[in-house]
Amino acid sequence: MEQEELRKLFCAKISLEIKHFKEDIVQNDREKVYANAYRIDCMINIYELLFDMSQKIEEKTLKILLVFPGLLAFLYDRWMKTEDFQTEELWNCMMNCISEMKQKYRITEKGDSAA
Repeated sequence: MEQEELRKLFCAKISLEIKHFKEDIVQNDREKVYANAYRIDCMINIYELLFDMSQKIEEKTLKILLVFPGLLAFLYDRWMKTEDFQTEELWNCMMNCISEMKQKYRITEKGDSAA
């Protein structure tokens, strides 16, 4: 099987996985869907990244990924076990923005405006 056929099969496989995932999610009530918002976002991002990456993945790797059951869910589970610094980065960004606001509006630590 040539590389392009493998790529198409791989994209079809992950497309089917995300389709089934979405079908399962919409069967839930609104509260459960809301509670799974991060999971939904991650699964869609993983799918989109894999779809984009499929152009660059080697043939041998495509063959492995093609037969790997529940690839999207597996990668999501692994992502959840990976330490990330997103919250820390968000915190730092917020603190920098607040500091810039304080400087712009000349707010002292006691809350009095120097303007």
